[in-house]
Amino acid sequence: MTVINAKVGSGKYPVLVSDNSINELIDFCDGYSQENVVCIVDEFFKENDNSLYNELNIFLAKYKCLYLPGGLQSKGLEAYSLAMKWLLDIKLPRDGVIVAIGGGVIGDLSAFVASTYMRGTGLVLVPTTTTSMIDSAIGGKTGINFQDQVNAIGTYYNPKAVFMDVRFLLTLNTRDYFAGICEAIKMSVTSDAAQAKKLLNNSTLLASNNREIASLVDLVIWSTKIKLFHVGDDPNEKGIRLTLNYGHTFGQSIETFYGLYQDHYRHGEAVALGMICAASAINSINQSSLSSDLLDFTKKILKQYNLPVLISDQPDCLFPSVEVLVNNLINDKKRTSQGNRFVLVPSIGTSIIQYIDNKKVIASSFQSIMP
Repeated sequence: MTVINAKVGSGKYPVLVSDNSINELIDFCDGYSQENVVCIVDEFFKENDNSLYNELNIFLAKYKCLYLPGGLQSKGLEAYSLAMKWLLDIKLPRDGVIVAIGGGVIGDLSAFVASTYMRGTGLVLVPTTTTSMIDSAIGGKTGINFQDQVNAIGTYYNPKAVFMDVRFLLTLNTRDYFAGICEAIKMSVTSDAAQAKKLLNNSTLLASNNREIASLVDLVIWSTKIKLFHVGDDPNEKGIRLTLNYGHTFGQSIETFYGLYQDHYRHGEAVALGMICAASAINSINQSSLSSDLLDFTKKILKQYNLPVLISDQPDCLFPSVEVLVNNLINDKKRTSQGNRFVLVPSIGTSIIQYIDNKKVIASSFQSIMP
């Protein structure tokens, strides 16, 4: 077991990574009175059966549980209201703790609930997907969607602890597994050239049907540390934390086209396409061998992890026009009078934040993902 001491803003908490973190979770919760612990859980774990889930269900049997779907339908006001009513009905005391078990949707919703119930109650995160372990469980962001805007309502709120059991990653389907790994690829490209090269051709991570525990533990540990490096002294996203948005500005334009509640592209897949666009943008601006190498590297590593490099890589879906994607980006709520703010990578392992208000550059960037 590896314990990483997280510091995000003024908050400090342990992140435990291993292949048996359920045991540590049990010990942690035993420190509370049984009636002071409640769980918000992806309903997937109520309906499925294997040795890991049995172990989890033995733990859950001790506590009051609210089971919710793990999809985006649970990341809105209706699910928030349901969870708040449930907590009030069971009379969870303010010094109690909510244990969130599931992927990013369950984690984000539960964290927002914890941050607002009685003006803040305890929170423990147990992420169960690559996306949530590598990205959303670290950093203290909470949120729900509102009027088709992602995380339009939310807070910054740190948990008391995070328990990452990589055995959950052995059970994911191939598409969700690789979509989450995109977040690690993104962070390596912007911040750690050595890790980016390590991820390239990593057979133990690429083996979708024979995943290796040790490699997953190493990946989650590295991802946790690198994300904490970005968020530790920038909890409210005013500086270095913005680097984590690499690929997201372009990617969100793609997600906007397909709509919030869709299955055409996972978030990580949209970010992958956004990374191609961002690499194309810096190549258009700099026209250097380093930026050309970045574009080639990005295409190669994304293909290896079964991630899209062209919008047509996902079959049976409508293709947006470049004009529509440009307009989506220009109308992005984060745009300022200076233009859209992009994270760009001059060379692998380094990043800058730059405003681009040149529609031709933006259109050319989107053109790079068109079939």
